[in-house]
Amino acid sequence: MTDRLPDGLVPGGASPAFTQDTLPDALQAEHTLGPGHWAVLNVVEGSLRFVNIESGEERVISAPDCVTIRPGLPHRVAIEGPLRCRIDFFREAPVQEAAMATETNERVHIERAGVVRMALPAARGMTRPGASRRSCSCTRSITPRLSMSV
Repeated sequence: MTDRLPDGLVPGGASPAFTQDTLPDALQAEHTLGPGHWAVLNVVEGSLRFVNIESGEERVISAPDCVTIRPGLPHRVAIEGPLRCRIDFFREAPVQEAAMATETNERVHIERAGVVRMALPAARGMTRPGASRRSCSCTRSITPRLSMSV
């Protein structure tokens, strides 16, 4: 169990919302995440008990808290009463994908006018037969989204 996700993970999907009546038995039994896979257990309503079997630590997670679960950590959850929760999954990016993301990020330039220009390199082996392997450029306008609380 850790407090936050490490950098460089990519989203891998999410579970449906579970309640105390629909929480799968498999989550209440001891289980682990596979190598390179992380999860964030989000308690939306109510609370549940998160049990770290490796350390013996038990922690009650109440809405709106969450717990981050690392790969290979043996754990289980226990229902504490009325509940609504969901699990967000993440995975470590393959080395090639991480390298491409780094190269792309280095090419992003933000101009004062709020326009982003990116030169995206053509990925090896991902071009159409007969297509050139030169970089392509695109320009798109970004409108910042502001949220205000009153």
